[in-house]
Amino acid sequence: MNNENQNRTESNDGIEYIPEKSILLPVPALSRNIRPPAFIHTIELVITGTETEAVRFVIKRDLSLKIKDFTVRYRFSSLPIYATDPEHVFRSFTYDGEDINEDPDIALTAGVSSATTSTGCNAYISEVTLESGQVLTYDAAEYQFVRRPRIQAIHTPPTSAAESNENTSGAERLSDFTHQPYQSPSETAPVQSCCTAEIKQRKHKRLTVILCALLLTIAVEAIAGVCLYRYMGVKNSTDVLMKDKRYNEAYKLALDSGYESLLQRVCEKAAVYYNSIGDLESAYVYSYGAPEKFTDTVIEYAAQNVVSMLSGEINENAFIVAKMSENDLVFDVIIHSMLNILTERGDFANAIRVASEMRNETDREATEASLFISALDYYAKANRYNSAITFINEIESIPTFDIAKEDCIISAIRHFASIGDSAGMIYLAHAYPEVTVELQQNITVEPDDAGVRTELAIVYPMLTAQQKRSFHSQTLAIWNNEVLEIKNNELSVGDKTYKNTVSVDASENYTLILHENGSVSLTANTNTAAVYSIPSFNDVVDIAQGEAHSVLLHADGSVTVHGSNDHGQANVSAWTDIAAVAAGQCFTLGLRLDGTVVAAGSDSAGQCNVSAYRNVVDIAACSQTSVLLFSDGTVKIEGYRSLGLSDVESLSNVTRIRAGGASIVAERSEGEYITFTGSFGGNSGSSYNWRRIKAFDVGMMCIAGVDEDGILYLDGDGIGG
Repeated sequence: MNNENQNRTESNDGIEYIPEKSILLPVPALSRNIRPPAFIHTIELVITGTETEAVRFVIKRDLSLKIKDFTVRYRFSSLPIYATDPEHVFRSFTYDGEDINEDPDIALTAGVSSATTSTGCNAYISEVTLESGQVLTYDAAEYQFVRRPRIQAIHTPPTSAAESNENTSGAERLSDFTHQPYQSPSETAPVQSCCTAEIKQRKHKRLTVILCALLLTIAVEAIAGVCLYRYMGVKNSTDVLMKDKRYNEAYKLALDSGYESLLQRVCEKAAVYYNSIGDLESAYVYSYGAPEKFTDTVIEYAAQNVVSMLSGEINENAFIVAKMSENDLVFDVIIHSMLNILTERGDFANAIRVASEMRNETDREATEASLFISALDYYAKANRYNSAITFINEIESIPTFDIAKEDCIISAIRHFASIGDSAGMIYLAHAYPEVTVELQQNITVEPDDAGVRTELAIVYPMLTAQQKRSFHSQTLAIWNNEVLEIKNNELSVGDKTYKNTVSVDASENYTLILHENGSVSLTANTNTAAVYSIPSFNDVVDIAQGEAHSVLLHADGSVTVHGSNDHGQANVSAWTDIAAVAAGQCFTLGLRLDGTVVAAGSDSAGQCNVSAYRNVVDIAACSQTSVLLFSDGTVKIEGYRSLGLSDVESLSNVTRIRAGGASIVAERSEGEYITFTGSFGGNSGSSYNWRRIKAFDVGMMCIAGVDEDGILYLDGDGIGG
């Protein structure tokens, strides 16, 4: 027979057959206390040649209970029936044949797809419907026992009647045996003489063989009984331990006993349990400790659960297990999913820690550098400078992030400088003076710097007097129909020109001017106004002008008021830690570093009722109204609030406020400017077309703004059209 036909046989009828191999598989079983009306007795894989052709099931029936049908669930998997196997799903079919209540043995065959890769098969009866209508159900988790097959058979077709009889087992030949009448030797064959001694010797040998076989059988059965008794004792003990979730003790007991099948079962049950409670690290430990390891299954499950599909949370326990994956592509997807979540939260230090796990060194370094810049942008945009410092300190401990801390600090300051975030530069310079010697002194702070305002209590005290004057700088003021604008540090008021000017504020009668050296000038706008004297100072950082009183904020946080005190508006000697001032007609406001507000002077409309507010970052004043801007971008007013003035409280995302007379102009983060007025008559002006405004102010019945190109916007009845 040649090689192509060596696996083929030919019967006496001339038909060619391919040998059929039958593999008996373990059968899941219920507890002995549960006797279903139908259960699977045998699972048999039928292999023809090299391919699995079919799977056969033999179902045992308890004919004492009449049933309508039963359902079989099966899958092609080598894992236990209660274990999770994402690659192989259960199939099911329901049997209701006519012989269902007649035959105690029902054989069923299912075809096997050529795409099936597993050489194992799980099957169990999941549901039995009685003729009474009652439905009995059985879950896969209830099949906690396994009946192991004892034989494997290879079937080939018979070639002749003689060969068939020769190949039949002893048990099978008995079925063909029939009783025959007794015949004497003389009737059947010639008499053969035999020595009596020889006959006795043969009988003695036969008896000896029979006795030896009997003794050997008894010994084998005794040993088997002892082994079975020992096995059942260990098995019952492990079952009790696993029922109490004491898997570590069950594992040690099964390992010490030497029963690999029992040890495999303990590991599988433990892995299923720890998977169910989310402890994937423990599940991996048991999958690795099993005689037949199933670590790939646990790793794949962990990879799918590193990032929750529902909450978006990161499962650190799952990540520890997923990192053991040998598939770089799967691991890369996991890393980037985690990075997206962490960066959205602003948790960049942990994002860099996750990136440090990347297996490609070039990709890792590029990702870490990108995350570093993204973190600085994120913290600068939110003005979270303390978080930026915490971030720099944390990444120093990441082994793969090989940029020195000093270089990180310098890079961060340079980046803040490139985006114009002076507050961030100052914050870092103060946090790391050993790295940024003399840097802080050379930083220019822009007017109304959002970073300084957001971190007022921390950043503002860090500023030099010059930086505070720059922060408070107001280069535009308006009164009646006169617009005062500082250009190139010069201001013209009437026929006078003031040099080295930083800020200007004006009321109907007076103009107050702050110079670069911290001194102050006061001039009358009308010939009838009497100019009161202001002492010579060199530490003033902010100014505000009322109807007849001037408010000066000094670099040390104290305030002095000069001019009229007929309503108590100058009673500010006890004020400390002030970061900004504002003046109404006859009252004074001060913003403290802690975000609270103090007031002095006339309270005719309740404008001084501001002491209860917190988290205030800027203040302004109308004639009889206090305007407060909060850290969350909302606005509140106290005092006169009639007509449309109170509508300002409906705004959000406000970044700057200016007020005067009976009007308020608010700037929003979207670059929108909105005017609110409480005037009983006339038009205070519209700011709807303002864009990229650098400075703006509010007069009695008009508004003015200057954009970044120096273009002046004017509107309102107060400017004479």
